[in-house]
Amino acid sequence: MAVIKPFRGLRFNPEKVGDLNRVMAPPYDIISEKEQEELYGKHPCNVIRLELGRRTSSDTEQDNRYTRSAEDLRQWR
Repeated sequence: MAVIKPFRGLRFNPEKVGDLNRVMAPPYDIISEKEQEELYGKHPCNVIRLELGRRTSSDTEQDNRYTRSAEDLRQWR
């Protein structure tokens, strides 16, 4: 049987990111490519980088949207 444990949620620090609207994004499954680019431009810590990272033609198994998202989160924390 699976063991389910609670975990502490993460929140942005408004003192570091400023206006929280600049780091928020709608659910990934309703974001167009144009909206994705706009969200990337709003703030370097916009959550879009975690929930819908960019794909590139040079993606590999070691460097892809998921590994970059993990690295972004690690740096932000």
